[in-house]
Amino acid sequence: MSNVVRIALLWLACLVLAPTSSAAQFANGDRAAVDIAADIEAAVKASGEAVKASGRGSEAHKAALTRFCELVAELQRVDPTYLDLPKWATLRWAYMAQTLDKGPEADAEIAKYLEANPKGPLDWQARSSLVRVRMVLARGFADDAIKSLAAAFDDVVLRYDGDPELADLFYDYADFRRDNPRAHIDLLTRFVAKYPKHRKAGAARERLTQLGRVDQVFELEFTDALSGKAISVKDLRGKVVVVDFWATWCVPCLREMPHMKELYAKYKDEGVEFLGVSLDKTEAEGGRQALLDLCKAQGLTWPQYYQGNYWQSAFSTSWGIHSIPAVFLIDHEGKLMTTNARGQLDTLIPAQLEKARAARK
Repeated sequence: MSNVVRIALLWLACLVLAPTSSAAQFANGDRAAVDIAADIEAAVKASGEAVKASGRGSEAHKAALTRFCELVAELQRVDPTYLDLPKWATLRWAYMAQTLDKGPEADAEIAKYLEANPKGPLDWQARSSLVRVRMVLARGFADDAIKSLAAAFDDVVLRYDGDPELADLFYDYADFRRDNPRAHIDLLTRFVAKYPKHRKAGAARERLTQLGRVDQVFELEFTDALSGKAISVKDLRGKVVVVDFWATWCVPCLREMPHMKELYAKYKDEGVEFLGVSLDKTEAEGGRQALLDLCKAQGLTWPQYYQGNYWQSAFSTSWGIHSIPAVFLIDHEGKLMTTNARGQLDTLIPAQLEKARAARK
């Protein structure tokens, strides 16, 4: 037998006798990674269909996401280097924290993974996901949660500084840290310096402009779209003023409007005034009429500034408003107290009223 034939037979024997990865998986009682991946794709499809049929966050949607999360965990155990695992693992941790209310479990799981795999194949995905999970857990701005979040962010910056993938995470964290004005300004300033051409650099600069005007006298004069009367913040000195940037087409704005009505009814006779700043479309596009109709239907009686030019409206643009609702609070001296009053009016209004009463004594 020639050497060439002998070598060929030995090579063929190795192929036949050597266990494949799939064979090894089945020997361990595991499914093949490719089969798990196919089920993951099916779960993703089922999730999309559930959203269309019954809405995001519905029981059907949550069931599909739960199945997705189980499958990704299985794939990670069977083949931690599978090509599509990084994107699926990132989605899994996000779904756990944001939709399935399993933020603490996601946090603990990621921390455990990083401890066992300091430089594992999912290192960036795990560390960046830990920041995003902790942003969800820190929504109430509890001190311990904020400290844990800051530690996770500092860790990512230390390890991935200079990596283009860090930019989006950096901005989102900087934008989140509105709980601490000093830290918020520092982070936004660093972001603009590091990523001056990033698509969100403009928004960061606008936010810095807003923050630079806090504690300054807030000026606004307009004709009320509802009553036709002239309105000036100067004439409201002595009152606490809530300025609500909103629009009739804005679903989150409409969702929060019932609570805004409750607050207005509760405090309007105690020295509080509300002012609406509409970002509705042009008059030719029916924007003014939409504002008038909705205010009438919902019983909104406080003054409304109809700017008349959608996102390009001059006043809201001058304040860097790029998302709504946005809520400002003006103190009894006419000074801008905060541009981040959304969701905090229940505590901010009473606090500012107490300061106003103290100032009158």
